[in-house]
Amino acid sequence: MKYSNQIKPFDEFWMNCILNQMFSVACTYEPSYRYAAYLNSYQYFRWEAATDPLFRYPTIDSMYYLDFLYRNEGQKNHDFSLSRVFGPLVLHHFPDRDSYLHEIRELCKANQIFSLNVDLFYWIPNSMAYQKFHWYHYSLFNGYDETASTYYVIDDNLDGYMEHGIPEERLIVSYENSEYRTNPDYVLPPVLKYSIREEIPPYELTLREVCFHADRLIREIRSFSLEGQWNVELDESRLNDYLTYSVVGINIIANRHKANESLIRSLRELSLIPAETFERLLAQIQEIRSGWDLVKQLFMKASIQRKLDRPQCYKLAESLFAKEVALWETLLQTKH
Repeated sequence: MKYSNQIKPFDEFWMNCILNQMFSVACTYEPSYRYAAYLNSYQYFRWEAATDPLFRYPTIDSMYYLDFLYRNEGQKNHDFSLSRVFGPLVLHHFPDRDSYLHEIRELCKANQIFSLNVDLFYWIPNSMAYQKFHWYHYSLFNGYDETASTYYVIDDNLDGYMEHGIPEERLIVSYENSEYRTNPDYVLPPVLKYSIREEIPPYELTLREVCFHADRLIREIRSFSLEGQWNVELDESRLNDYLTYSVVGINIIANRHKANESLIRSLRELSLIPAETFERLLAQIQEIRSGWDLVKQLFMKASIQRKLDRPQCYKLAESLFAKEVALWETLLQTKH
């Protein structure tokens, strides 16, 4: 017998494993939450590499959702749009450390929506990490085929974000090598269990909220510094790792600007901005997207040449930050 939650992957752009799975669930239940994914409620960060805390690289992360994940009923939950979709998140541990397979099957049969901590080295073929390096991750389960002993997850590889079939043997090795199983200092549980609210109100995108975040982003981007980031000379033996982390960070930035294009298109479709402003914003965002694609190409080129022209990357990225400030200034000048 085959069990399925029939969750549709949110594959318009990549945020991170938790957010893409949460928006997949939310948009399956209430499609208007795609507008919440477009919302510019994000920040730039100096991210710390998982395998070397001295290596830092710039990337983007969304606001509010970590408070929801770790505090559930915390004071900021009202700011996280998906708190209108999800009830308290259950941080779940298996009662018996070694009987997890039986419980995973039972969770699937009960149509429980949950994600499992795994090691991407063993997880999805044709993915960035598969059989190349260890990268720990939560993967969203979407079903189970009892006859074929196959689990269905929504996850990404180089072909995109979609459903994949996972044979039981691969699930075992991926979970046994997960951070939860191998790192005694790891504080999160092996399973994140989602609960869905009985009533889910439609999401309403407002120009006021977009402008609030535009004003915030202008201030934050102006104070954001690339100094000390992308320092691939830290350890020559880790060059490939450093370049991979950097590309992942840049890819998230490029995807966020893809989301920004969807945001301004939505503002126009909802008649929240005039056509003239939309055309200006569209030209600006497309220039920014092309620029970050170029930065990514420089890092990919460095993996072949074994050397990164960091000053050139800095110069180009800083010009793109300035262009993003100009983008949000254009939006704030909107008159109705």
